[in-house]
Amino acid sequence: MTVYIVARITIHDRERCDRYAAAFMPVLIQYGGRLLAADEAPVPLEGPWPGKAQHHRLPDVEAARRDALVRI
Repeated sequence: MTVYIVARITIHDRERCDRYAAAFMPVLIQYGGRLLAADEAPVPLEGPWPGKAQHHRLPDVEAARRDALVRI
């Protein structure tokens, strides 16, 4: 079953975040994932949305867990 992950992030160190982002896509792809959207200034339709937004799709729960563990 496909798994979708929505991440709300706040960037405190742009240089460090940029290094992470550069290495992120190969890991996501390795686990069959796909970045669906990323927005540094999302506009919520309802309620607050502090920070940035990312939406990922992975093929199953196991791949999502492996991807999350690799990135921690």
